[in-house]
Amino acid sequence: MTKPKPDAVVRATNIFRKGGLDADMFSPTGIDFAKYLPDNELWALWLAASRTSLVVEQCIATSEPAYAAKHAFQLAQVFNSFYHHHPILAEEDANRKQFLLATAAVVRRELIRVLGYLGMPVPPVM
Repeated sequence: MTKPKPDAVVRATNIFRKGGLDADMFSPTGIDFAKYLPDNELWALWLAASRTSLVVEQCIATSEPAYAAKHAFQLAQVFNSFYHHHPILAEEDANRKQFLLATAAVVRRELIRVLGYLGMPVPPVM
């Protein structure tokens, strides 16, 4: 079974902590998401994050939790690639920065959800 990677959740949480933001309460306003989603890497990350509920339903239907573990692992991998290619807190364009923060917030939320379904706590630090 693929082992989930909770370090991606810690990494996402640290982005918000370093930015002086509350990851759980972050809500961007006035951002044109469509402007940034043509970027294939960003689209793939949003698409992967959106699959959590579907994967959980699949786990229930097949009694196979490994699908959730694989999803968490893959989502963490895509997020880690995103993190290395997009220096979020250094982004100078305020709207793009809000979009990148929104991306990190959504992935963080979905990783916490899927890890919770697997009974895995999220570590506070790496």
